[in-house]
Amino acid sequence: MDLFTSQSNNSSLLSPELDKAEYSNQLGDPVPLEWMGRATSFPTHISVVDFIREIARARPDAPAIQDDTRVISFGELDHKSDLVAGELLKRGLQIDESVAVMTPLSWEYLAGILGILKAGGCYFPIDTETPAKRLEFLLADCRARFMWANSASQKRLKNWQGTIMDLAQVVDKAANDSGKVSLVPSDPHRTAYLLYTSGSTGQPKGVQIEHHSLTNFVCSYHRYFNLTSRDRSSMLAYIAFDVSVSDIWPALCAGGTVVVPPRGILHDPDGLIHWLEAQEITLSFIPTGLAEILLTRSWPKQMKLRYLVTGGDRLRVRPPAELPFTVINGYGPTESTVFSTISVVKPEDGSGKPPPIGCPLDNVTTYVLDEKLQPLPIGAIGELYLGGAQLARGYLGRPELTQKQFIPDPFSGISGTRMYRTGDWARWLPDGELDFIGRKDDQIQIRGYRVELGEIESLLFAHKAVKQVCCVPHLVGGMPTSIVAHIVPNDRSPDPSQELRDYLNNELPEYMVPSQFVLHERLPLTPQGKADRAAMTAFVIEHKEPSSLTPAEDGLEKALAGLWHSLLPEAAGSSSNTTFAELGGDSLLLVKLMLSVREITGHQLDASAFLPQPTLNGLCKAVKAQMAQAEFQPVLALRKHGNRPPLFFLYGLSGDIEMYFDLADALGDDQPIYGIRSPALQETARLPSSIEAAAAEILGHIRKTQPHGVPALVGYCWAGQVAFEVSRQLARTHAVHCFTAAIGSDAPLRPMSFASRLIHFIKCFLPWLWDLISNPINRQRRILRLFGVTVKQNQSPTPTEAVTGWDSSLITRHLLDLAKKYRPLPKSDVPVTVFRERNDFNPRGHPARPEDTCYLLNGGWDFWTSGDVGIHWLNGDHILILKPPLVASLAQAIRLAHDQYLQK
Repeated sequence: MDLFTSQSNNSSLLSPELDKAEYSNQLGDPVPLEWMGRATSFPTHISVVDFIREIARARPDAPAIQDDTRVISFGELDHKSDLVAGELLKRGLQIDESVAVMTPLSWEYLAGILGILKAGGCYFPIDTETPAKRLEFLLADCRARFMWANSASQKRLKNWQGTIMDLAQVVDKAANDSGKVSLVPSDPHRTAYLLYTSGSTGQPKGVQIEHHSLTNFVCSYHRYFNLTSRDRSSMLAYIAFDVSVSDIWPALCAGGTVVVPPRGILHDPDGLIHWLEAQEITLSFIPTGLAEILLTRSWPKQMKLRYLVTGGDRLRVRPPAELPFTVINGYGPTESTVFSTISVVKPEDGSGKPPPIGCPLDNVTTYVLDEKLQPLPIGAIGELYLGGAQLARGYLGRPELTQKQFIPDPFSGISGTRMYRTGDWARWLPDGELDFIGRKDDQIQIRGYRVELGEIESLLFAHKAVKQVCCVPHLVGGMPTSIVAHIVPNDRSPDPSQELRDYLNNELPEYMVPSQFVLHERLPLTPQGKADRAAMTAFVIEHKEPSSLTPAEDGLEKALAGLWHSLLPEAAGSSSNTTFAELGGDSLLLVKLMLSVREITGHQLDASAFLPQPTLNGLCKAVKAQMAQAEFQPVLALRKHGNRPPLFFLYGLSGDIEMYFDLADALGDDQPIYGIRSPALQETARLPSSIEAAAAEILGHIRKTQPHGVPALVGYCWAGQVAFEVSRQLARTHAVHCFTAAIGSDAPLRPMSFASRLIHFIKCFLPWLWDLISNPINRQRRILRLFGVTVKQNQSPTPTEAVTGWDSSLITRHLLDLAKKYRPLPKSDVPVTVFRERNDFNPRGHPARPEDTCYLLNGGWDFWTSGDVGIHWLNGDHILILKPPLVASLAQAIRLAHDQYLQK
């Protein structure tokens, strides 16, 4: 039998015993039976394993998988997946047993899940960013004994008792292992994959999809999209999202190529469009929330893309007529194998109506029924039920829930067939397509009246001022008291809230008109790409007066905080240092966060800059740093407003001011702060020739920002000496004495005569020798240092390297050289306030370093200034004093010292 063709008989899936006349008499205009579903022959006994094995035999060199590094042929894929299957069978995998897979998206992942199917198991993909508690529940609930996991994921599984295997190590054996594996024959009623969905009880439930259901879905895709070996499908959906099934199996089973994107591509809509064009993708699934953004972008006219498929939430926009590809809107719960219905989305027609969800796939039945499970006529709203070949086996280990949701199908005429309660409201349109109305559980009661939120949303969406809308109840004590409409306006015109309220007052009774209209740049989405109603409900409760997400320069923190809380409802009441994962964040939600940051700031934030400190504070710092790098500005306003005199933070050894972000936060909202950055960040040729030159350049920037008055300077590490030199130049040229704070800064190296060097050696040698005898740590290094030999240690970076991240960079080396050469005139009339680290202080001088005066209590600053030298001691070391929680003490000390200076 040809695996890639099957003939449709276009026969109805419904029983001829369903009397059409009786149906019409009872309900009015009937829905034609052929609308509800059509039977089409498909190879029920053949699985995706058989499709791919056949292609591997016929075309072993054809490309099957492509990523950034290599192309895997069908022959390689077949062989590598055999190795995976053999390893599992050797370890005792049982038929229909679940194998967890927790690896990043890659060609190894695809070889791994194919190998699991070959061994007779079912694959269970788990997102690598799954929160710990949810991960613990999933593994316990599915009772998996085996897991494929990379090294990073294995660290999160220390308490799991199952067998963990490294997928890469097994598939890499292909070069040395040519043995054949006796694979388990296909069985249409064996489970192909297991995916977990959210449960109404709060516990996820595992959905079991059998091979014959997956085969029907693949064959329907082949016919609908005319897939061939020339097609290239993008693998953009996350592995734990059921739409990843549509990214993988239809293309592979047609002999086409699955293309794995580079990490982070979903963070950049314009970059994604370019990638789709460059990779000559012909079929691509994009989640609804992102698709609505992409449909507003400009697309190249010459693209290989034939179909852009979207789904996961109600599609609210239509594509422009000039798009070079067809947009497909898909609908279907996980319980019915990805998509149950699909529709070609027509261009905008001026009606303002959202696109329908279309017609059922082959061998899928769709019913719109009333409360008594009776079919409703065209136009009547009822609950949507699904039946046919793609229904799941049920919920793993949940027989009662399975029996409740999968009920007998009275319309098929075949004993034992079932239909699934979707919990969605829908209606038949006159053209034979289904219109999605909303979730059944979106019905609420307001003052005793039953209210359908979908009805309000439909009216709002039809208004010209509304681009996206989602209505949620406003809860008081857990009970709905009114309605809140979350709106994405069509443009940046003035607040349309009153206009929308007046409009709805003419369309709806008073109790259905929203009490609040909350404006968003973009609606928050769930990991599955659906409108996150829970997040919006929490947003209203915790933020009674939500501010716009359009940031002012000094309101960036508030804008990012608003975004954080809208995406992460669990953030309400939590610390700003609670991590993204602890608040329920996952990989797809991370995409939404990165996209939203770009919408707010206009700058692309790389997730890798956020993940080392995945908190709200970390997000603010990462965004500030990214904005600073993206568009060079020599002066950055970290905080513009406040009633205190402004502080100027001078750039450190990296040439930038990133080390000050925590300190800026800790100094308080009343403290204006500006950061001075090195022009060498833009062009290394602009490195200063001396500290004097650097200070003169910095002084020019300060005077442009603060033309009059006395500036206050803050310098950390190397920048303490620069702050001192700026103060010297101000005192000399303008007779101005300013507050100068040197944080963890050594004084300039003191010039020494031979006699003074000798005296210093004699004074310090005996204490140094006793310390060497009594303390063996790094003894050899300390002896060599006495003779001027420095041994580089690999254990950890120096304080400078740890703070700047510029280990041995050109900027850092150059600025350190300038500090070694800096020799200001002694006894300048410049006051200095020094903040020193207790943990790094050593009261013993080094015999071979007489010019280094950091062992003195005042650090040797009294040699260079005749003014006051204030000393403030801080707990911690050179690194920790700038990090929470110790940075709070530093901020308090700076404010106190500054206040004392101003009072003089």
